[in-house]
Amino acid sequence: MIIFNKPQRFIEQLIAPGGHDGTVKLWKLDGTLIATLKGHDASVVSVAFNPDGQLFASNSWDKTVILGNLSQASIGTS
Repeated sequence: MIIFNKPQRFIEQLIAPGGHDGTVKLWKLDGTLIATLKGHDASVVSVAFNPDGQLFASNSWDKTVILGNLSQASIGTS
């Protein structure tokens, strides 16, 4: 799954595909990889951003949800 971030107030638009390797990669539209977010032990099922583009969530077949804040670069798992 690939999600396109259309922020209202955030600095950049991002693309965030979830991988079979349990990662979410954050890409700029020009193809620059910003970060590879790890934490899932199985394939990522979905990724979603909130309307302002700063918060995101990913979930996986391992039954976890990872919450992240792009502006503070903080990530938590629940």
